[in-house]
Amino acid sequence: MTGGAVEVRTITEAEVDAWSDGLEIGFLRVPAKGLGAFRSSYIDLDRTWGAFDGERVVGTLRSYRTELTVPGGAFVPASAVTNVAVTATHRRSGLMRRMMEPDLAASAARGEPVAVLIPSEYPIYGRFGFGPATEHVWLSLDAGRARFLPPPWGAVELAGVRTFLAEAPHVYDRYRAAAPGNIARPDWKWDVLAGTAPSPGGADHSRAFRALFRDGSGAARGYVVYALGEVEWESGRPQVTLEVHELAGDDPAAEAELWRYCAQVDWVRTVQALPRSPHEGLRWFLADARALRLSGHSDMMWARLLDVPAALSARSYAVDGRVVFEVVDPLGYAAGRFELDVSGGAGTCGPSSAEPDLTVPVDVLSGAFLGGTSLLALRQAGRVEEHRPGAVAKADQLFRWPVPPVCLTWF
Repeated sequence: MTGGAVEVRTITEAEVDAWSDGLEIGFLRVPAKGLGAFRSSYIDLDRTWGAFDGERVVGTLRSYRTELTVPGGAFVPASAVTNVAVTATHRRSGLMRRMMEPDLAASAARGEPVAVLIPSEYPIYGRFGFGPATEHVWLSLDAGRARFLPPPWGAVELAGVRTFLAEAPHVYDRYRAAAPGNIARPDWKWDVLAGTAPSPGGADHSRAFRALFRDGSGAARGYVVYALGEVEWESGRPQVTLEVHELAGDDPAAEAELWRYCAQVDWVRTVQALPRSPHEGLRWFLADARALRLSGHSDMMWARLLDVPAALSARSYAVDGRVVFEVVDPLGYAAGRFELDVSGGAGTCGPSSAEPDLTVPVDVLSGAFLGGTSLLALRQAGRVEEHRPGAVAKADQLFRWPVPPVCLTWF
Protein backbone atom coordinates (compact mmCIF):
# COMPACT_ATOMS: atom_id res chain seq x y z
CA MET A 1 0.00 0.00 0.00
CA THR A 2 1.25 3.49 -0.75
CA GLY A 3 1.57 6.07 1.95
CA GLY A 4 -1.10 8.45 0.62
CA ALA A 5 -4.75 8.59 1.62
CA VAL A 6 -7.15 6.51 -0.45
CA GLU A 7 -10.01 8.52 -1.98
CA VAL A 8 -13.43 6.88 -2.36
CA ARG A 9 -15.92 8.36 -4.83
CA THR A 10 -18.00 7.64 -7.91
CA ILE A 11 -16.00 7.40 -11.12
CA THR A 12 -15.95 9.38 -14.37
CA GLU A 13 -16.18 8.08 -17.93
CA ALA A 14 -12.44 8.57 -18.36
CA GLU A 15 -11.78 6.27 -15.38
CA VAL A 16 -13.80 3.25 -16.54
CA ASP A 17 -10.76 1.39 -17.92
CA ALA A 18 -8.81 1.87 -14.68
CA TRP A 19 -11.86 0.87 -12.66
CA SER A 20 -12.37 -2.25 -14.80
CA ASP A 21 -8.71 -3.23 -14.35
CA GLY A 22 -9.04 -2.72 -10.58
CA LEU A 23 -12.11 -4.97 -10.53
CA GLU A 24 -10.31 -7.75 -12.41
CA ILE A 25 -7.27 -7.56 -10.13
CA GLY A 26 -9.51 -7.54 -7.05
CA PHE A 27 -11.04 -10.82 -8.23
CA LEU A 28 -7.57 -12.29 -8.87
CA ARG A 29 -7.87 -12.10 -12.65
CA VAL A 30 -5.41 -10.60 -15.11
CA PRO A 31 -7.15 -7.62 -16.81
CA ALA A 32 -8.15 -8.32 -20.41
CA LYS A 33 -8.25 -5.74 -23.18
CA GLY A 34 -11.65 -4.45 -24.13
CA LEU A 35 -13.49 -5.15 -20.87
CA GLY A 36 -13.46 -1.50 -19.85
CA ALA A 37 -15.03 -0.47 -23.15
CA PHE A 38 -17.69 -3.17 -22.81
CA ARG A 39 -18.49 -2.23 -19.22
CA SER A 40 -18.76 1.45 -20.13
CA SER A 41 -21.75 0.50 -22.31
CA TYR A 42 -23.89 -0.50 -19.34
CA ILE A 43 -22.56 0.80 -16.00
CA ASP A 44 -24.23 3.77 -14.31
CA LEU A 45 -21.42 6.16 -13.39
CA ASP A 46 -23.49 7.67 -10.57
CA ARG A 47 -23.72 4.19 -8.99
CA THR A 48 -20.15 3.04 -9.69
CA TRP A 49 -17.69 3.53 -6.84
CA GLY A 50 -13.92 3.41 -6.90
CA ALA A 51 -11.24 3.57 -4.22
CA PHE A 52 -8.31 5.51 -5.65
CA ASP A 53 -4.75 5.20 -4.38
CA GLY A 54 -3.29 7.92 -6.57
CA GLU A 55 -4.42 7.07 -10.09
CA ARG A 56 -4.74 3.36 -9.37
CA VAL A 57 -8.15 1.87 -8.52
CA VAL A 58 -7.75 -0.47 -5.53
CA GLY A 59 -11.42 -0.98 -4.67
CA THR A 60 -14.61 -1.29 -6.72
CA LEU A 61 -18.36 -1.46 -6.16
CA ARG A 62 -21.34 -0.66 -8.32
CA SER A 63 -25.09 -1.12 -8.24
CA TYR A 64 -27.95 -0.91 -10.68
CA ARG A 65 -31.69 -0.66 -10.45
CA THR A 66 -33.60 -3.86 -11.11
CA GLU A 67 -36.90 -5.54 -10.21
CA LEU A 68 -37.07 -8.24 -7.55
CA THR A 69 -39.89 -10.80 -7.66
CA VAL A 70 -41.47 -11.16 -4.22
CA PRO A 71 -43.95 -13.80 -2.96
CA GLY A 72 -47.21 -13.39 -4.82
CA GLY A 73 -45.57 -12.31 -8.09
CA ALA A 74 -45.21 -8.56 -7.54
CA PHE A 75 -42.08 -6.80 -8.75
CA VAL A 76 -40.33 -4.52 -6.25
CA PRO A 77 -37.66 -1.94 -7.21
CA ALA A 78 -34.31 -3.17 -5.93
CA SER A 79 -30.67 -2.16 -5.95
CA ALA A 80 -28.48 -4.96 -7.30
CA VAL A 81 -25.05 -4.53 -5.69
CA THR A 82 -22.20 -6.13 -7.58
CA ASN A 83 -18.52 -5.95 -8.62
CA VAL A 84 -17.43 -5.54 -4.98
CA ALA A 85 -13.67 -6.08 -4.79
CA VAL A 86 -10.61 -4.75 -2.95
CA THR A 87 -7.05 -5.29 -4.16
CA ALA A 88 -4.98 -7.60 -1.96
CA THR A 89 -2.58 -4.76 -1.08
CA HIS A 90 -5.42 -2.73 0.47
CA ARG A 91 -7.47 -5.34 2.33
CA ARG A 92 -8.78 -4.71 5.84
CA SER A 93 -8.50 -0.95 5.55
CA GLY A 94 -12.23 -0.14 5.56
CA LEU A 95 -12.53 0.51 1.83
CA MET A 96 -15.54 -1.76 1.34
CA ARG A 97 -17.47 0.01 4.06
CA ARG A 98 -16.56 3.40 2.57
CA MET A 99 -18.09 2.28 -0.75
CA MET A 100 -21.03 0.22 0.52
CA GLU A 101 -22.51 2.67 3.00
CA PRO A 102 -22.90 5.63 0.61
CA ASP A 103 -24.27 3.34 -2.08
CA LEU A 104 -26.93 1.99 0.30
CA ALA A 105 -27.73 5.55 1.37
CA ALA A 106 -28.18 6.59 -2.25
CA SER A 107 -30.40 3.57 -2.94
CA ALA A 108 -32.61 4.41 0.03
CA ALA A 109 -32.85 8.02 -1.15
CA ARG A 110 -33.94 6.79 -4.60
CA GLY A 111 -36.81 4.87 -3.05
CA GLU A 112 -35.46 1.36 -3.62
CA PRO A 113 -36.91 -0.60 -0.67
CA VAL A 114 -34.46 -3.51 -0.89
CA ALA A 115 -30.89 -4.19 -2.00
CA VAL A 116 -29.60 -7.58 -3.14
CA LEU A 117 -26.20 -9.11 -3.84
CA ILE A 118 -24.42 -12.43 -4.35
CA PRO A 119 -21.50 -12.64 -1.88
CA SER A 120 -18.21 -14.34 -2.61
CA GLU A 121 -17.66 -14.86 1.14
CA TYR A 122 -20.27 -15.52 3.83
CA PRO A 123 -19.15 -13.44 6.87
CA ILE A 124 -18.77 -10.07 5.12
CA TYR A 125 -22.23 -8.71 4.40
CA GLY A 126 -24.21 -9.36 7.56
CA ARG A 127 -22.59 -6.32 9.10
CA PHE A 128 -24.21 -4.21 6.37
CA GLY A 129 -27.66 -5.68 7.10
CA PHE A 130 -27.78 -8.32 4.35
CA GLY A 131 -29.12 -11.80 5.11
CA PRO A 132 -29.13 -14.99 2.99
CA ALA A 133 -32.45 -15.17 1.14
CA THR A 134 -32.02 -17.86 -1.56
CA GLU A 135 -30.02 -21.06 -1.89
CA HIS A 136 -28.56 -23.05 -4.75
CA VAL A 137 -27.09 -26.46 -5.49
CA TRP A 138 -25.09 -28.29 -8.12
CA LEU A 139 -27.32 -30.59 -10.11
CA SER A 140 -25.92 -33.76 -11.68
CA LEU A 141 -28.13 -36.05 -13.78
CA ASP A 142 -27.02 -39.55 -14.80
CA ALA A 143 -28.15 -39.51 -18.45
CA GLY A 144 -28.08 -43.29 -18.76
CA ARG A 145 -30.55 -43.75 -15.88
CA ALA A 146 -32.73 -40.73 -16.64
CA ARG A 147 -36.01 -42.21 -17.82
CA PHE A 148 -38.76 -39.60 -17.83
CA LEU A 149 -42.25 -40.59 -16.71
CA PRO A 150 -44.48 -38.23 -18.75
CA PRO A 151 -44.60 -38.88 -22.50
CA PRO A 152 -42.83 -36.25 -24.63
CA TRP A 153 -44.91 -33.28 -25.71
CA GLY A 154 -43.95 -30.37 -27.92
CA ALA A 155 -40.53 -30.21 -29.57
CA VAL A 156 -37.02 -28.92 -28.87
CA GLU A 157 -35.17 -27.00 -31.57
CA LEU A 158 -31.65 -25.65 -31.75
CA ALA A 159 -31.86 -21.87 -31.99
CA GLY A 160 -29.68 -19.31 -33.70
CA VAL A 161 -28.69 -16.13 -31.91
CA ARG A 162 -31.45 -14.02 -33.47
CA THR A 163 -34.21 -16.48 -32.60
CA PHE A 164 -32.83 -17.01 -29.10
CA LEU A 165 -32.74 -13.28 -28.39
CA ALA A 166 -36.27 -12.86 -29.75
CA GLU A 167 -37.79 -15.67 -27.66
CA ALA A 168 -35.77 -16.42 -24.51
CA PRO A 169 -36.21 -13.07 -22.68
CA HIS A 170 -40.01 -13.45 -22.85
CA VAL A 171 -39.78 -16.97 -21.43
CA TYR A 172 -37.53 -15.70 -18.63
CA ASP A 173 -39.94 -12.89 -17.77
CA ARG A 174 -42.75 -15.43 -17.32
CA TYR A 175 -40.42 -17.66 -15.30
CA ARG A 176 -39.28 -14.88 -12.97
CA ALA A 177 -42.85 -13.68 -12.38
CA ALA A 178 -43.65 -17.07 -10.84
CA ALA A 179 -40.48 -17.49 -8.76
CA PRO A 180 -39.68 -15.12 -5.87
CA GLY A 181 -36.03 -14.13 -5.66
CA ASN A 182 -35.48 -13.66 -9.37
CA ILE A 183 -34.55 -10.29 -10.84
CA ALA A 184 -35.08 -8.45 -14.12
CA ARG A 185 -32.26 -8.54 -16.65
CA PRO A 186 -30.74 -5.73 -18.69
CA ASP A 187 -30.33 -6.33 -22.41
CA TRP A 188 -26.55 -6.72 -22.19
CA LYS A 189 -27.01 -9.80 -19.99
CA TRP A 190 -28.89 -11.46 -22.83
CA ASP A 191 -26.13 -10.52 -25.27
CA VAL A 192 -23.66 -12.27 -22.97
CA LEU A 193 -25.86 -15.37 -22.76
CA ALA A 194 -26.26 -15.33 -26.54
CA GLY A 195 -22.48 -15.31 -26.91
CA THR A 196 -22.41 -12.01 -28.80
CA ALA A 197 -20.78 -10.03 -25.97
CA PRO A 198 -17.92 -10.72 -23.53
CA SER A 199 -18.70 -12.56 -20.32
CA PRO A 200 -16.75 -10.68 -17.62
CA GLY A 201 -15.77 -13.12 -14.90
CA GLY A 202 -18.36 -15.71 -15.88
CA ALA A 203 -18.82 -18.72 -18.13
CA ASP A 204 -17.84 -18.27 -21.76
CA HIS A 205 -21.06 -18.61 -23.76
CA SER A 206 -19.50 -17.98 -27.16
CA ARG A 207 -19.16 -21.72 -27.83
CA ALA A 208 -22.43 -22.73 -26.25
CA PHE A 209 -25.48 -24.27 -27.89
CA ARG A 210 -28.95 -22.77 -27.45
CA ALA A 211 -32.25 -24.60 -27.73
CA LEU A 212 -35.92 -23.69 -27.34
CA PHE A 213 -38.80 -25.89 -26.26
CA ARG A 214 -42.03 -25.18 -28.14
CA ASP A 215 -45.47 -26.54 -27.29
CA GLY A 216 -47.94 -27.94 -29.82
CA SER A 217 -49.01 -24.46 -30.88
CA GLY A 218 -45.42 -23.46 -31.62
CA ALA A 219 -45.10 -21.09 -28.67
CA ALA A 220 -41.71 -20.98 -26.93
CA ARG A 221 -42.16 -22.34 -23.40
CA GLY A 222 -38.54 -22.84 -22.32
CA TYR A 223 -34.91 -22.44 -23.28
CA VAL A 224 -31.54 -23.94 -22.44
CA VAL A 225 -27.97 -22.74 -22.99
CA TYR A 226 -25.40 -25.52 -22.72
CA ALA A 227 -21.87 -26.54 -23.62
CA LEU A 228 -20.23 -29.92 -24.09
CA GLY A 229 -16.96 -30.97 -22.48
CA GLU A 230 -14.13 -32.89 -24.04
CA VAL A 231 -15.07 -36.31 -25.39
CA GLU A 232 -13.61 -39.16 -23.35
CA TRP A 233 -13.20 -42.61 -24.87
CA GLU A 234 -13.84 -45.46 -22.46
CA SER A 235 -13.34 -48.94 -23.91
CA GLY A 236 -14.05 -47.56 -27.35
CA ARG A 237 -17.21 -45.72 -26.25
CA PRO A 238 -17.44 -41.90 -26.49
CA GLN A 239 -18.70 -40.13 -23.37
CA VAL A 240 -19.10 -36.47 -22.60
CA THR A 241 -20.47 -34.16 -19.89
CA LEU A 242 -23.13 -31.63 -20.87
CA GLU A 243 -22.91 -28.46 -18.78
CA VAL A 244 -26.11 -26.46 -18.55
CA HIS A 245 -25.28 -22.76 -18.35
CA GLU A 246 -28.93 -21.81 -17.94
CA LEU A 247 -32.30 -23.54 -18.24
CA ALA A 248 -35.70 -21.97 -17.64
CA GLY A 249 -39.30 -22.66 -18.55
CA ASP A 250 -42.60 -21.06 -17.78
CA ASP A 251 -43.64 -24.21 -15.87
CA PRO A 252 -41.89 -27.34 -14.52
CA ALA A 253 -43.24 -29.55 -17.30
CA ALA A 254 -41.63 -27.35 -19.96
CA GLU A 255 -38.34 -27.44 -18.05
CA ALA A 256 -38.57 -31.24 -17.82
CA GLU A 257 -38.69 -31.47 -21.63
CA LEU A 258 -35.44 -29.51 -21.83
CA TRP A 259 -33.82 -31.79 -19.24
CA ARG A 260 -35.03 -34.76 -21.29
CA TYR A 261 -33.42 -33.27 -24.38
CA CYS A 262 -30.10 -32.66 -22.59
CA ALA A 263 -30.02 -36.22 -21.25
CA GLN A 264 -30.66 -37.65 -24.71
CA VAL A 265 -27.97 -35.75 -26.63
CA ASP A 266 -25.67 -38.36 -28.22
CA TRP A 267 -22.65 -39.41 -26.15
CA VAL A 268 -23.80 -37.50 -23.04
CA ARG A 269 -23.06 -39.42 -19.86
CA THR A 270 -23.77 -36.69 -17.29
CA VAL A 271 -25.76 -33.45 -17.29
CA GLN A 272 -24.51 -30.86 -14.80
CA ALA A 273 -25.96 -27.47 -13.85
CA LEU A 274 -25.46 -24.57 -11.42
CA PRO A 275 -27.22 -22.65 -9.95
CA ARG A 276 -30.36 -24.68 -9.38
CA SER A 277 -32.89 -24.66 -6.57
CA PRO A 278 -32.54 -27.26 -3.80
CA HIS A 279 -36.24 -27.83 -4.47
CA GLU A 280 -35.68 -28.66 -8.14
CA GLY A 281 -38.85 -30.19 -9.60
CA LEU A 282 -36.97 -32.41 -12.05
CA ARG A 283 -36.86 -35.36 -9.65
CA TRP A 284 -40.64 -35.81 -9.82
CA PHE A 285 -40.48 -36.34 -13.59
CA LEU A 286 -37.99 -39.23 -13.29
CA ALA A 287 -38.80 -42.91 -12.93
CA ASP A 288 -35.64 -43.22 -10.81
CA ALA A 289 -35.17 -40.01 -8.82
CA ARG A 290 -31.76 -41.27 -7.67
CA ALA A 291 -30.48 -40.59 -11.17
CA LEU A 292 -30.47 -36.98 -9.97
CA ARG A 293 -27.88 -35.85 -7.43
CA LEU A 294 -27.74 -32.49 -5.69
CA SER A 295 -24.48 -31.30 -4.15
CA GLY A 296 -22.67 -28.16 -3.06
CA HIS A 297 -25.70 -26.79 -1.21
CA SER A 298 -24.99 -23.13 -0.45
CA ASP A 299 -26.52 -19.71 0.01
CA MET A 300 -26.75 -17.55 -3.10
CA MET A 301 -28.58 -14.22 -3.16
CA TRP A 302 -28.68 -12.06 -0.02
CA ALA A 303 -31.25 -9.32 0.60
CA ARG A 304 -31.15 -6.09 2.62
CA LEU A 305 -34.33 -4.19 3.54
CA LEU A 306 -34.02 -0.41 3.23
CA ASP A 307 -37.71 0.47 3.60
CA VAL A 308 -39.54 -2.06 5.79
CA PRO A 309 -43.13 -0.81 5.24
CA ALA A 310 -42.73 -0.64 1.44
CA ALA A 311 -41.07 -4.06 1.19
CA LEU A 312 -43.43 -5.95 3.50
CA SER A 313 -46.52 -4.32 1.98
CA ALA A 314 -45.47 -5.37 -1.53
CA ARG A 315 -45.39 -9.14 -1.01
CA SER A 316 -48.23 -11.61 -0.44
CA TYR A 317 -48.63 -13.92 2.54
CA ALA A 318 -49.80 -17.51 2.92
CA VAL A 319 -51.88 -16.92 6.09
CA ASP A 320 -53.57 -13.97 7.74
CA GLY A 321 -52.46 -12.42 11.01
CA ARG A 322 -50.82 -9.50 12.75
CA VAL A 323 -47.36 -9.05 14.21
CA VAL A 324 -45.39 -6.08 15.55
CA PHE A 325 -41.63 -6.08 14.89
CA GLU A 326 -38.91 -4.10 16.59
CA VAL A 327 -36.21 -3.97 13.89
CA VAL A 328 -32.61 -3.34 14.93
CA ASP A 329 -30.52 -1.73 12.19
CA PRO A 330 -27.18 -0.11 13.11
CA LEU A 331 -27.18 1.77 9.77
CA GLY A 332 -30.65 3.14 10.49
CA TYR A 333 -32.55 2.49 7.24
CA ALA A 334 -34.82 -0.25 8.59
CA ALA A 335 -34.66 0.64 12.28
CA GLY A 336 -37.93 1.11 14.11
CA ARG A 337 -41.14 -0.56 15.23
CA PHE A 338 -43.50 -1.77 12.54
CA GLU A 339 -46.88 -3.49 12.47
CA LEU A 340 -47.63 -6.01 9.74
CA ASP A 341 -51.35 -6.76 9.31
CA VAL A 342 -52.29 -9.47 6.78
CA SER A 343 -55.85 -10.03 5.57
CA GLY A 344 -56.82 -12.15 2.58
CA GLY A 345 -53.14 -12.75 1.87
CA ALA A 346 -52.43 -9.03 1.36
CA GLY A 347 -50.25 -7.23 3.88
CA THR A 348 -50.11 -3.65 5.04
CA CYS A 349 -47.14 -2.48 7.07
CA GLY A 350 -46.40 0.79 8.80
CA PRO A 351 -44.84 2.34 11.88
CA SER A 352 -46.35 1.30 15.19
CA SER A 353 -46.38 2.45 18.81
CA ALA A 354 -47.72 -0.88 20.09
CA GLU A 355 -45.64 -3.18 22.24
CA PRO A 356 -43.47 -5.38 19.99
CA ASP A 357 -44.19 -9.08 19.66
CA LEU A 358 -40.58 -9.75 18.73
CA THR A 359 -37.25 -8.01 18.14
CA VAL A 360 -35.32 -8.94 15.04
CA PRO A 361 -32.02 -7.73 13.51
CA VAL A 362 -32.34 -6.32 10.01
CA ASP A 363 -30.21 -9.07 8.44
CA VAL A 364 -32.57 -11.73 9.85
CA LEU A 365 -35.73 -9.97 8.67
CA SER A 366 -34.11 -9.33 5.28
CA GLY A 367 -33.20 -12.99 4.88
CA ALA A 368 -36.77 -14.05 5.73
CA PHE A 369 -38.35 -11.47 3.42
CA LEU A 370 -38.66 -13.79 0.40
CA GLY A 371 -40.15 -16.66 2.40
CA GLY A 372 -37.30 -19.15 2.33
CA THR A 373 -35.66 -18.61 5.72
CA SER A 374 -37.14 -19.96 8.95
CA LEU A 375 -37.62 -17.42 11.73
CA LEU A 376 -38.17 -20.33 14.11
CA ALA A 377 -34.73 -21.74 13.30
CA LEU A 378 -33.17 -18.31 13.74
CA ARG A 379 -34.87 -17.93 17.12
CA GLN A 380 -33.32 -21.24 18.18
CA ALA A 381 -29.97 -19.81 17.14
CA GLY A 382 -30.57 -16.78 19.37
CA ARG A 383 -31.08 -14.32 16.50
CA VAL A 384 -34.72 -13.45 17.26
CA GLU A 385 -36.08 -12.24 20.61
CA GLU A 386 -39.68 -13.18 21.40
CA HIS A 387 -41.75 -10.92 23.68
CA ARG A 388 -45.10 -12.68 23.36
CA PRO A 389 -45.42 -16.49 23.47
CA GLY A 390 -46.06 -17.90 20.02
CA ALA A 391 -45.12 -14.66 18.22
CA VAL A 392 -42.15 -16.13 16.34
CA ALA A 393 -44.17 -19.16 15.25
CA LYS A 394 -46.89 -16.84 13.96
CA ALA A 395 -44.38 -14.64 12.15
CA ASP A 396 -42.76 -17.71 10.63
CA GLN A 397 -46.16 -18.85 9.30
CA LEU A 398 -46.78 -15.40 7.85
CA PHE A 399 -43.47 -15.18 6.01
CA ARG A 400 -43.32 -18.72 4.64
CA TRP A 401 -44.35 -19.05 0.98
CA PRO A 402 -45.32 -22.21 -0.98
CA VAL A 403 -42.88 -21.41 -3.82
CA PRO A 404 -39.29 -21.44 -2.47
CA PRO A 405 -37.26 -18.40 -3.54
CA VAL A 406 -34.55 -18.90 -6.15
CA CYS A 407 -32.27 -16.62 -8.16
CA LEU A 408 -31.29 -17.85 -11.62
CA THR A 409 -29.21 -14.78 -12.51
CA TRP A 410 -25.59 -14.22 -11.56
CA PHE A 411 -24.95 -10.52 -11.14
